Amino acid sequence: MFDFGALRSLLHDHDPSRARWQRLCVLLQAAHQSDPERTRQSLIPYTLAHLERWPDSWRDCPAGWAQRYLEDEAFSPFAIVRHLTLPS
Repeated sequence: MFDFGALRSLLHDHDPSRARWQRLCVLLQAAHQSDPERTRQSLIPYTLAHLERWPDSWRDCPAGWAQRYLEDEAFSPFAIVRHLTLPS
């Protein structure tokens, strides 16, 4: 079962940080694995609305997410990413 309180706490109770970004990514990936439709329809829009104050440069693509999105466009957590480093 997804813990909405944990998501709300990460987005509301603290200033943005890279550590919080990593926890947020782990949380949303787990939510997607548990209930992809709920994640896409409610959790991602909620999260995006609260990430506006986060620096785009901190919103790095976690390892494996880009590949996962390319293989499955329904991987909605990718929508929160704003910074992608491509290998040279």
